[in-house]
Amino acid sequence: MNITPLIGFEHLKDKPKLLLDDQVKERTLQAIHDFTHEEVYLYPNWDRVYSYDEFVEYIKTHPMPALISFDYDLGDVESVPSDIDEFEQHEVFEAYHNQLDHEKTGYDCIKWLVDYCFDNKIIFPRILIHTQNAVGYDNIKYYYRNALRNKMIKLR
Repeated sequence: MNITPLIGFEHLKDKPKLLLDDQVKERTLQAIHDFTHEEVYLYPNWDRVYSYDEFVEYIKTHPMPALISFDYDLGDVESVPSDIDEFEQHEVFEAYHNQLDHEKTGYDCIKWLVDYCFDNKIIFPRILIHTQNAVGYDNIKYYYRNALRNKMIKLR
């Protein structure tokens, strides 16, 4: 599920990488590889964080990783019901994220990262999305693409 407009990850083999993942349903890198079919998950040098707060702290206290892989659901966030149409799913998603006290998700992390890189003039890392939440996947992807399109982030 590569959404970065560059091809291949071979040059990232020995570079630091960050996995934002759900602690409740923690997956192995092999399981994520099996789901995404991306070889990069079999490479070494992965760090892992489980929440928005851990993500922010990691980014602020470490050099920017070469690649970040995003999960959407990071805990007890209820998934959007699959028995409603796509328009209704996006409405549920927006209502959830408009609550001031909502549990932070991978979507919140990408929004924070775009602002952080923009404000600090930091080159944006390559990204992957490994979530099984289709609406969450789309929203992370579209936020990233809009940030690129609007020149809020720069890639290497």
